[in-house]
Amino acid sequence: MSFIDEVKSKCSMNSQLTRAGEEVDTAQLQQTDRSGPGIPAWATEQAKAQGAVNQEANEAKKVAQVLTYLNCAKDQYGDVVVRYKPARRNEVAKLDSARGQDMLRIVAKSVTGKTPNKGAIEILSSEIRMSVMARGLEVETFLRVGKDSLGRFCIDLGDVDGTCAVVDSGSWYVSDQVDVAFVRPHSFASLPSPIRPDSAGDALRKLWTFFESRGVPGNRILLVIAALVCYLKHGVAYPVLSFIGPAASGKSTVVLQLLLLFDPPKSQKTLPTTELTEEHIAATAQVRHGITADNKSSLSKDEQDTLCRCSTGGETYQRKLYTNGDVFILPMHRPIMITSVNSLVKAPDLMTRTVFVDLPARSNPETFDAVMADFRAQQGELFGALLELVAVSTVPIPNETSAGHRLVDFVLAGQRFCHHAGIDPQKFIQCVDNMRESTGAELAAGSAFIKKVQAVIT
Repeated sequence: MSFIDEVKSKCSMNSQLTRAGEEVDTAQLQQTDRSGPGIPAWATEQAKAQGAVNQEANEAKKVAQVLTYLNCAKDQYGDVVVRYKPARRNEVAKLDSARGQDMLRIVAKSVTGKTPNKGAIEILSSEIRMSVMARGLEVETFLRVGKDSLGRFCIDLGDVDGTCAVVDSGSWYVSDQVDVAFVRPHSFASLPSPIRPDSAGDALRKLWTFFESRGVPGNRILLVIAALVCYLKHGVAYPVLSFIGPAASGKSTVVLQLLLLFDPPKSQKTLPTTELTEEHIAATAQVRHGITADNKSSLSKDEQDTLCRCSTGGETYQRKLYTNGDVFILPMHRPIMITSVNSLVKAPDLMTRTVFVDLPARSNPETFDAVMADFRAQQGELFGALLELVAVSTVPIPNETSAGHRLVDFVLAGQRFCHHAGIDPQKFIQCVDNMRESTGAELAAGSAFIKKVQAVIT
């Protein structure tokens, strides 16, 4: 039975009883009116008042029924959301969104027996907001990655059954019985069914081989994998991935394949791209967990500041349209990947939050279809390998350190999965330090002040 049929079935008897009660009230009132002069005027007025009270009570019951069936609550950003369960999925939608209004209209029709008009929907929406606020109903919502009440990482696979990959105590499993409220925008697509590797070492070998085949330098592969591990967690800092290379280096294709491993878009043939202003990122962050910007030619200071906030977690406050004082909160904590011909990151704060990957030009580039066919053939294994490293990265290891590094979760995750894969965790730290030294030298080499100093010395 579908969600709509279930609601209609549950509401049918209540609607009949409600209408029956209204008919009884009307009949009693009409009988009182026909009673003639033998009944005092005050009794007639009292009967009318009682009828009005009964009607208000019936309306309150209807609102209560709608609240019960829609399971409305306030999310962590202050918006009233509709919780509903198509098939076995737990989904949420903002009450004011098109999907939320559709669900409200369906349930209201089932409760009242007639399709509500626009005015009735507005009144009902207002009643729901007041009831949610008065009752203190709250729910935490997530987009693609989240946490359950036990603190376990949950990744929405996006299929029709609502299955999630759950990371628990160093291991992972797939379940369709996860009580986490996920938002599923129209741009949402499903992740592949994960194929479990033999071990953390096997997982790392699979991912290493893949990235090596895509031209990622060996001194960056561990860093890219650690970034993807963070992208499948909720509430951690997300490194910015910057892919740099000439035409025909495969930058856009590599980033598209990475996106398909943690937040696939509905259209999977081209890489979606977003302007990196605060306004555009805030809008995209409402419908995408992973944000990509393809073939960028420059980054302004404001854009680099915005990327810093996205990396470590931020929100923006926007005024609601056509209002003077009402504002809404938009989360901006999202993984971001950028492609460009030249290195665009110059701000020191953003440099400490970015993983730089230089891709060489390919002498004999394969066709896009051939590259994607090869990727599709191993996508389930690659995703399973990532989940394995996400799981082991939640288990602390002896002598792990994050001293001197801004992206603590990133540095700890890399050390941990290296340890469980049989690699010295210090190799990961060396890769991070070497990248910071090289990018710092590049930044200094491009500084006008440093150039003047060098000119004086020489």
